This record gives sequence, structure tokens and C-alpha cells, in this order.
Amino acid sequence: GTGTGVNRNEGSLPFLNLNLPQIQNPFSSLENAVLPPRDVKVWLPKEYYEREYRKERFPILYCHDGQNAMEDISSWTGSSWRLIGALTRLHERNLLSIPTPPIVVCIPCADGDLLP
Repeated sequence: GTGTGVNRNEGSLPFLNLNLPQIQNPFSSLENAVLPPRDVKVWLPKEYYEREYRKERFPILYCHDGQNAMEDISSWTGSSWRLIGALTRLHERNLLSIPTPPIVVCIPCADGDLLP
């Protein structure tokens, strides 16, 4: 059967656990399917280049629909999420629980290459 539960770890936000029935993968019979290549944008925070952070391990944030993350011109709505500015301000105000802003990998949506 299905069930849900809230997992609460001390010091973190609760997240929902879902126990869903097994669903067959609709793409399992498409062994030779290849999606067309697409450009992936990577943003490196300024700290990445600073000497004091040279030995720091930077976390990585992967953004699906990444065309909406940074630039208004590439967003399908005409207005981006302004993610980089938000991460930079959060870091400057010491509101991130990590020592540096993350590296951001923006993966654009599969525009026009959806498989049946």
C-alpha cells in the first residue's frame, strides 16, 4: 500500500516520505533513444577564484529548467528566477548554511525533444 510520513531531522526542515507503489518505467523499451545535445550553463561564485577558498569544497546546485535561472532573455516567461543574485545576497548576509555559495549547473528543459 501507500503511506506517507514526515521525517524530521534536528536542525533541518521536515520533508515528506512517500511510499508509492512501483511504477513501470515508460522509457525502458527505448534502449537506443538519444536526446539531442543542449547547452548547460555553469556559474562559479567569485569565491571560487579567491585564494582563501582554494581548499574549499564547493557544493553544487543542479537546476532543472535552468534556462529560467539566470537570464531574463532565456526564460520562457521573459523573467528569470534571478537565482545568482539571490544566492549572492544570502551569502553576503550569512543566511546560507554553507561557507560559500554553491556552484550552479543550469540544465535547460528538453524543448521539443520529449519522448512518447
